[in-house]
Amino acid sequence: MGKIDGDDAKVPTYKQEFHRGVDLFDKSFQEYMKTKEPHKKAKFKDVMNKALDVMNKSAKECLNNEQKKLNEEVHKDYDAYLKSPNKESTEKLEKDVGDLKDSI
Repeated sequence: MGKIDGDDAKVPTYKQEFHRGVDLFDKSFQEYMKTKEPHKKAKFKDVMNKALDVMNKSAKECLNNEQKKLNEEVHKDYDAYLKSPNKESTEKLEKDVGDLKDSI
């Protein structure tokens, strides 16, 4: 058996973490949009922020340049949505999250 390089062995873990982060962000965003209760919105927002943090940390290790750009778009769209939660910003964020999920 050959030796497994430590960094190479971590790549699947980073990808798994990234994928979980994207899924968690997406699910939390869907629930955030559905709820009207401020305390629930705050909890979902906190989860989305933490998911983005996980995505950022793992993206550096496992994504190609195109995927990194998509990840950055999700972050920009999320910030835009928080500033102005309208139909256009919602659709843009949902599209970019979907594109990112499809790319990984």
